[in-house]
Amino acid sequence: MRAYEVALTAPWAMTEEWIETVLAIAARDHEATPEALEAYRAQSVRDTENLKVRDRVGIIAIRGPMFRYANLFTEISGATSYATIARDLQAAVDSDAIRAIVLHMDSPGGEVNGVAELAGMIRDATERKRTIAYVGGHGASAAYWLASAASEIVVDPSAVLGSIGVRIAISDDRATRESRGTRRHEFVSSQSPHKDGLDALDTDEGRARVQATADALGQVFVDAVAKYRDVTAETVISDYGRGGVLVGEAAVRAGLADRIGSFEAVIAELSAQPEVTMTTTDKAPAVAGISNADHEAAVAAARKAGYDEGLTKGAEDGKSAGAEAERVRIAGIEALSIKGHEALIAEMKADGKTTPEQAAVKLIQAAKAKGDEHLAAMVAAEKEIADKGGLATASTANPAPPAPAKAAVADEDKWKAEGFASKEDYDAFLKADGEGRVKILGHRTAA
Repeated sequence: MRAYEVALTAPWAMTEEWIETVLAIAARDHEATPEALEAYRAQSVRDTENLKVRDRVGIIAIRGPMFRYANLFTEISGATSYATIARDLQAAVDSDAIRAIVLHMDSPGGEVNGVAELAGMIRDATERKRTIAYVGGHGASAAYWLASAASEIVVDPSAVLGSIGVRIAISDDRATRESRGTRRHEFVSSQSPHKDGLDALDTDEGRARVQATADALGQVFVDAVAKYRDVTAETVISDYGRGGVLVGEAAVRAGLADRIGSFEAVIAELSAQPEVTMTTTDKAPAVAGISNADHEAAVAAARKAGYDEGLTKGAEDGKSAGAEAERVRIAGIEALSIKGHEALIAEMKADGKTTPEQAAVKLIQAAKAKGDEHLAAMVAAEKEIADKGGLATASTANPAPPAPAKAAVADEDKWKAEGFASKEDYDAFLKADGEGRVKILGHRTAA
């Protein structure tokens, strides 16, 4: 099949003027001789794989119209093939000598067939290595489809981006053939009434079918850009040029690109970044030149060492903090020491859990209990005296008499003077008072 016929039968995601250029180049069948074509191929063989490396950054040139497969036509027209880009991209991803990738773009777009698959490969590459699309001229239509899948889009101030959509160009040369006296007859299987070729252009139904095909392919384009740029399809349709193109800063503002920059600045930036790649298994950073297994083993060993060190230090810190807390607790309890409660203080200090606040409550309760015992003893002593007809509770309005002597008194006048009914009552009082069981509340004189 002639190159011109190939160009005519393919749907394109490319600007209109470049479609005209491609068709014009394809029509130059008579201008190329086998010798000229072979000479051209020989000069381009070494550059068929367009991957170049600079400062450990892989550079893949994507220039001119793009086709799915490389052939003589792509070479003589200065075009690029998706197959060649895919091979270069995979080589860059697999190379240990390359830390990052730049897709150096200046393309008006290309064939729809194959572009979605290559865009998916580019997105997969971003999971392994940072991949920047740099647009220095055109990044239109299918070229923008590819660029949108990169980690980031950096553009020259004069770069042209967008042209999102699909164009199907159909050249109707029937009148030309008829003027030359040439007619072509086609027979289509009766089971396929819509396989009507150029005849579809003669009816509204046929033109609608061609339009539906363009719309379906265009929607695939829009959905892919939305996915890769992390926006909605509605945003792509409304803000990304509506099929037109945006230049430099306007493209950045609209969201088609991430920032303005230069090719040299991008190379310098990627050259200076830390030498890391992404593993194909867990996407965790791995040092370049070390296998995934060795990297994972090193990470596990480092984590264990850190855990053991932390555990030891935590235990030491815990012991130190615990000892200090115990010293503070004991000092707090000792500060509450009350005479007569030494045993309780010692018990609370030794139990290792009673706080100074709790100790204070226990001491108050113990003191109250002891006071209750003394009060009960006094009540019992007074009752014993009362039962023997002795001293009753006196009025607190009278001053307290001097304390009686502790020893028994034989002087009859003494117990009478104190108001006791008998010497036996007086002796019992003296005994109870000596044992600390009597409290003098007042004094009553004899009648």
